Amino acid sequence: MKVAIPATIDLAKLLKDQGLSKTRMKSMRDKIHYFLSLLTRTNDNAKFLLDDANYKKLCSTILKNLLGNADYYEVRKILESSDDPILEKNNKW
Repeated sequence: MKVAIPATIDLAKLLKDQGLSKTRMKSMRDKIHYFLSLLTRTNDNAKFLLDDANYKKLCSTILKNLLGNADYYEVRKILESSDDPILEKNNKW
């Protein structure tokens, strides 16, 4: 999957509607921050796996190992299903 993300994100608004406990909300917030940090362009990774349209390739196997299998899908669902989606897929693999 390749994705692009916007410059600003309101995580509190995204997680408020999920019906999560306080502890689970903090955990999901941390996992979403980590997930998005992998997609954020820095000086160190400016050319790493970016194509010409600024999409970044993701390895779901590695992300499942880092976030947990169920939480990987939950994080993706939260970031893809809002009114203004955070993750935009280009449907190329």
